[in-house]
Amino acid sequence: MRLHLCPALSGKPFTSSRWLTVELLNTGALTHCSHLFNEPTDIVVDWDAINRMDRLMHQVALNPGKAVGIHTPSFFAGREFAEIRDYTRRYRHANSLCISELGTTPKFRHAITLFREKDGDHFNDDNERLLEQLFPHMVEALTQNRLLSLRQTGIEEAATDQATRAIARQDGQLYYAGSGFNALLRQEWPDWKGIKLPDKLLNAINKPGGTAVFSGIASCVSATCVGQLLFLRASACSALTPLSPRELSVAMHYGQGRSYKEIAKDLSISPATVRNFIQRIFTKLNISDKAELATILNRNP
Repeated sequence: MRLHLCPALSGKPFTSSRWLTVELLNTGALTHCSHLFNEPTDIVVDWDAINRMDRLMHQVALNPGKAVGIHTPSFFAGREFAEIRDYTRRYRHANSLCISELGTTPKFRHAITLFREKDGDHFNDDNERLLEQLFPHMVEALTQNRLLSLRQTGIEEAATDQATRAIARQDGQLYYAGSGFNALLRQEWPDWKGIKLPDKLLNAINKPGGTAVFSGIASCVSATCVGQLLFLRASACSALTPLSPRELSVAMHYGQGRSYKEIAKDLSISPATVRNFIQRIFTKLNISDKAELATILNRNP
């Protein structure tokens, strides 16, 4: 999935741009995914460190659909903005043009900012009006692109459970993450910033071809590698998570009151193998009888 931007507005080029999906907090904004044009990936982490001072983002977030162009050093004049001025000098953001649109919930915003590095290359009213006309179409195109990419993984329900899904590069950089996906990962890693996948998760799921699964204490994540992208789905871990697919199948039969012989016949295995499966299941789930197993199965459909 790629986003292409023509680097010019009304004949003048812009040097770089950044497209973010952010969650507005009381102070600052939390980045959920990003697309960069002529910017290093470190910019997202650096921006998250100073975004509490980025009053431009909050200004455009309060006025969705309205573009705002600024001369950055003038807009962030004052001693209290010294840190953000240093940031904009390092990344050559002498002039900025920013706009936002509502995301999936009122707290979420899609926002794009265009930058010009030369101090005198200001964005004008025509630039603002043009971006206001273009951006809704860009947001819709990105949304459809994400849905199409999710459906191409072969998972039919993708359109109805987008909140628990995500798309990332193989280096862990997130392109898209639903609110449910972020919430589940923060149950596992409370300090996770939502920019790149946690290293422990990435190491477990970044496997060429097929589907890989990470099972944590609170969250489980399955990932399918397609080309250079990882398509992820998160879910809350249940008490049955430690079981293998075959063990789960045996557990479901046994919990329904079936005998060893009946289970063996249904699954084409021997009664002795069924007995061994039951012993492993009891050990993994830390239980001792069929009644406890039935209770766990009922609580974790």
